Amino acid sequence: MDGKKILVVDDDTDFVDYMRAVLEENGYEVDAAYSGEECRAKVTEAKPDLILLDMMMETWSEGSNVVEALRKNPDTKGIPIIVNSAVNFGAGMADAAEAPDSMKVEGYMVKPVKPKALIKQIKRIVGD
Repeated sequence: MDGKKILVVDDDTDFVDYMRAVLEENGYEVDAAYSGEECRAKVTEAKPDLILLDMMMETWSEGSNVVEALRKNPDTKGIPIIVNSAVNFGAGMADAAEAPDSMKVEGYMVKPVKPKALIKQIKRIVGD
């Protein structure tokens, strides 16, 4: 593994710490953002290979606003996104043909995230 960089975006610091431990144990480099605004500010500088994004942070729509902003920006539109959410309202976002391009994500996981399933999804999307 070449230490691919993953940006974890979640307002729950315990979840970020947990994801950091799981990901680093599996050889990934981890950066964190604790809000959608921080994610949008950090993503062009951090140049992650993948983003793990919580859907509901300060507002219920913050995660979807981040997806839309990243997909509309030519510098970030190609960065794969896996959505993490406590609510299974967006499973249809992942690989959904009917989803607009501005809302497509590469994966969707319902919290609590299972480490093995997460790593499997990451490898499917960005390789080993």
